[in-house]
Amino acid sequence: MSRKWTQEKLLGILAYRPFITVSDFDAADEGKRKCAIAAMREGWVKLEQRTGYFVVRLARQPENAYTRRRYGRMTAL
Repeated sequence: MSRKWTQEKLLGILAYRPFITVSDFDAADEGKRKCAIAAMREGWVKLEQRTGYFVVRLARQPENAYTRRRYGRMTAL
């Protein structure tokens, strides 16, 4: 099983889930942290800092579950 995180994988998961949590300290989350920060710099997601972890959410949330399922990189613009 690959634990490699890409922006496509991150956006694909966020299309179905309202948020993803990423640990500040866990070495296993290093790839997820780097991917989330890169996606934030490009404007795809926003980060909410919490104690010991941060929450990753889509920058523009679709209004309902149907559009959330087909939400992708091209419709984020």
